[in-house]
Amino acid sequence: MNTAIILITRYDSTRLKGKHVLEINGETMTDILIKRLKKSGLPVIMATPFTDNDRTYMFPIAKRNGIGYFAGDVENILERQRNCAKQNNIDYIVTVEGDDILTCPSVIKEMRGIIDWVTPDVIRTAELPIGLNVIGYKTEVIENIDSDVSTGWCNKVHNMPCVMVNYRLNREYWLTMDYPQDFELVKHILLNCADNETPQGIINYLDENPEIAQINAESAKIYWEAYRKRLKGNPDNVNY
Repeated sequence: MNTAIILITRYDSTRLKGKHVLEINGETMTDILIKRLKKSGLPVIMATPFTDNDRTYMFPIAKRNGIGYFAGDVENILERQRNCAKQNNIDYIVTVEGDDILTCPSVIKEMRGIIDWVTPDVIRTAELPIGLNVIGYKTEVIENIDSDVSTGWCNKVHNMPCVMVNYRLNREYWLTMDYPQDFELVKHILLNCADNETPQGIINYLDENPEIAQINAESAKIYWEAYRKRLKGNPDNVNY
């Protein structure tokens, strides 16, 4: 079983411009995320849209970190994954989105153990804040899923029967990176939370320092309001 992490990212983000190349102490957010993912022991392949900007800004990050790089469909993330998996002979995909800078290597290690043991069709975490959850699946699971969206693409996979890794650490914290205030929160955690590579460490830190979690307290509300508008067919009203 050839298992790999496919890191889904792109340069041309629209909510927070250039967020994947924002820097902390001279390292881009994507450099930081890749280093975290490599600690899981799984190979990492960056999958970006086939655009000039991604080739200019994202490819060098993959190259300097010694990971694979695949450029594919501009909008259809599932198609990009399918082609990436085919080109790299990947049988099992662990998906990480480039927005989720705080993805924990300890979570992926635990999932990897289950994948190697029973190889479920789908495996995902539960009861973690948005930004810490991870999902994995056999490549064949997504081969025939019809999806051409760039946001909310994995809903169909989420609704499939799966092995659930339940952490029982659900909080309202918003730990993905969509807006400027999210970057400030992620930056604060990376610089000040000593145990930022485990969900328990991050949650404990925010539980003990509630004023830090307030940095981006409005992000979830803003995101879901915009997402609902998009689902109603009003993309012109949404700043994506």
